[in-house]
Amino acid sequence: MNVEGMAIFDYNNDGWLDIILENGECGIDVLENMQQNAASTINTQFGDGNFNTVGEATANGFFNHVSVTGNELGLPLTATNGDYMAAGDYNVDGYIDFIVRKPTGTRDLWENDTDGTFSANTSFPDDASTNSSGNPGGAIFCDFDNDGDLDIYWTDAGTNQVWLQTSASTFTASAKPTIPGTPNIDGCSCADIDGDGDIDMFLGNSAGNSYIYYNTTTSANSVANLSFTRTDLAVNADAEGVNLVDYDNDGDFDIYVNVNNAGNQLWQNDLCDGGCDFLKILTEDCIDGTTVTRPIVGAIIVLKDDMDNILTGAQTGSVASGHGAQNPGSTQFFLPNGPGADYVLDIIFPEKNGVIETYSYGFNESEIVANTLTLTALTGTDGSSCESFSVLPVELVSFSGKAGNESIVLDWVTATEVNNDRFEIERSVDGANWDVVGTVVGAGSSEDFLTYEFTDRRPVIGINYYRLRQVDFDGAHEYHKAIFVFFESAMMILLSIPIRLRIGSIFN
Repeated sequence: MNVEGMAIFDYNNDGWLDIILENGECGIDVLENMQQNAASTINTQFGDGNFNTVGEATANGFFNHVSVTGNELGLPLTATNGDYMAAGDYNVDGYIDFIVRKPTGTRDLWENDTDGTFSANTSFPDDASTNSSGNPGGAIFCDFDNDGDLDIYWTDAGTNQVWLQTSASTFTASAKPTIPGTPNIDGCSCADIDGDGDIDMFLGNSAGNSYIYYNTTTSANSVANLSFTRTDLAVNADAEGVNLVDYDNDGDFDIYVNVNNAGNQLWQNDLCDGGCDFLKILTEDCIDGTTVTRPIVGAIIVLKDDMDNILTGAQTGSVASGHGAQNPGSTQFFLPNGPGADYVLDIIFPEKNGVIETYSYGFNESEIVANTLTLTALTGTDGSSCESFSVLPVELVSFSGKAGNESIVLDWVTATEVNNDRFEIERSVDGANWDVVGTVVGAGSSEDFLTYEFTDRRPVIGINYYRLRQVDFDGAHEYHKAIFVFFESAMMILLSIPIRLRIGSIFN
């Protein structure tokens, strides 16, 4: 075995995470997770390696070595050399695909056929690398042109370039960005480093400077219009694996560099030192119908405004990327439209047995607590529903306000309530700082449509922002979408932010 590239994802969509190995001279191997029920526990030791039967693997909680003597998965069993891999659902069908660095004679991009097998994507050419140094480098899936699909960046000691997905599952080489000198690039990672909404990248060089490439592309699906601006980073070392991650949780992406034969390096991004509006998203599945959850690997998320304009390119969490790295279990977006703005998340969950969950979630910036949102899939790892564990305590149907001569009357309607103790009505004059102006008792638990009303008898002249803080009996709480109402003594004008209802989704 000569394992260099590794990815963890559910290749056959049975609800359990498998291991895919780029095994150097020995092709591509798959270790299928045979865990099938909550009563058994996966043995963390792989035993004596005798994974000869599915029955043995299942009985002992082992991983089954798939396709040892055949080619049932469609993946190559031999190759003269190979390197690292990246994973991602580039054709957005709910099944994870991957790319491996193989030499001439072996395809590199493998599309999941949705039945547990793979086929080579021939629009990405055999031996996409043109180097002759024997250093295949790394690869990443990133949305460089903000069109909502995943493109590929490919590194080596020769040609380093973006392969743009110009149409469904079709990739076109760009020869961009241009790297100075004769670079030997291994590590690569992508994220919105400068907070402008498009996906930038960091490339780790084998010596001297490494490079940040800020994305300045303005047109989707156009190789000619791909554009980047370079900033050199004085790593002055052999940068191998690299990653972009918000290690200090301030909203911007910092750079971690794994250095060959020297100390690793951490470069802190100062973009958000003055404060940033950002959102960290966790995507989860419930396990076997229990309250235990795990990250969903390969979920794709796109951030839009409430007019359906893409604000940040597609991001995918928890997948292998670059030169031997696994991305964090969360995805992170800057929120560029200021306090009180409306946004929409388009989400695609890869789910068990080919069930693909696709829905949109609308939210207001003011209702996000601690910059974090957890999205829980409808279907658990065993095909059961996660609903009883992740449903919102209160499903809000509408929330509106009306200005009178001396007061503002707020009305809201709920469709379901679970352990609802009370609503706290909060008001703000700037959309950022909130005060409690009243409380309305909740109905506890109900499946009927219920109407509530609250009168604010001391509104301020001008704009009054209102939001509902729903509190459970155990003290847990959540915020619902904000509205605003214009109040003045002579003429009462109502301005209201429309509620965007969640579609087919269940959230913590």
